Amino acid sequence: MLAPQSGKKTRAKLQRQSHELREQTAETVEDAMAQARTKGRQIRAGVHKQAEALEQRGQDVIDEQKEHWSTLVKAGKAAIQG
Repeated sequence: MLAPQSGKKTRAKLQRQSHELREQTAETVEDAMAQARTKGRQIRAGVHKQAEALEQRGQDVIDEQKEHWSTLVKAGKAAIQG
């Protein structure tokens, strides 16, 4: 007599609400996963770009050192020969 609705209606309402909540949760998880994948791709691209820059920087240092040592070796050979 004092209940706002019957038990059957209450159970149906709870079941409907739990289904809606489950759907919302699934959508939220899917969105979060999509954002995580996007961020992962961005991070991977950034790391790749930095690795390429470091590789180029390393190659530049090697080339400079080769040139420096080549000059010294030539000077040493010239000193020994002449």
